[in-house]
Amino acid sequence: MANPSLPTAQLSKLTTRLDKLDERVSSLDRLEERVSNHIRFFWAIAAAGFVCMGALAALVYNTRSNVSQVAKAQIGAPAQIATALLRSPNKTPEQAATSLAAVNAVLKTAPSEKHRLSPSALTPVSDRLASLARTYPELPQVWQTTGTFIQYKSEVIVPDAAHISQVAQNQTCSMKVRTTILFSNCQISLEEVARNYQNLAINGHPATYQFVNCIVIYNGGELPGGPIIFQDCLFRFDVQKVPSPHGQSIMMLLASSPGADITIPSTPATHS
Repeated sequence: MANPSLPTAQLSKLTTRLDKLDERVSSLDRLEERVSNHIRFFWAIAAAGFVCMGALAALVYNTRSNVSQVAKAQIGAPAQIATALLRSPNKTPEQAATSLAAVNAVLKTAPSEKHRLSPSALTPVSDRLASLARTYPELPQVWQTTGTFIQYKSEVIVPDAAHISQVAQNQTCSMKVRTTILFSNCQISLEEVARNYQNLAINGHPATYQFVNCIVIYNGGELPGGPIIFQDCLFRFDVQKVPSPHGQSIMMLLASSPGADITIPSTPATHS
């Protein structure tokens, strides 16, 4: 005789399995929801990270921009200070001497510039020095400060000044006769040229003295009488006395030159 309870037992087991299956499905749903939540959280964090990275990049850019602006503001600061000092009233030789001594100190202690300056940035200084030279030509401080300014100017406008200084420092010059009397990549005194190479001629004409990539020294003494060409030279001027009118003219031409290539005529206009 068949067991009538068997179908009921099987049905009960099937029901139990279905319940467990429902629980697993519910668990899977909850797991899927958690995974979805984690994914959404990840993307939210990633998006926030990208926003932060963008903000950080903007901050770095702005910081670099501000630093660059500060650096640019510092470039040429000695010349700006010198201009301000020379604007002070100089109605007497004593007042002029005081202002010039201050400018001389500023330019002598100026740090080396990593960036080149346009000669036009230095024009206000050279203009005011020229004005003082016209007013007080017999004042030694005029020429001391002008010499220091010429040195400072060469260091900040000559391309690759550091390399020229390294190559030419303490190198003895040898004269080469071309279409000019040429000195290059060496250190030389203008007074020495005037003593040793004066009144030279090439093809029957007064020789032109050409200095290329040289360190040029001048202490206020005699200068060569012929035309002079300076190309990318660094000047080391220490003028403690009032130079001759010829020397004054050459110094003012160097102070006001528009670039690193400078031609001095054979007989420059006398300073007045």
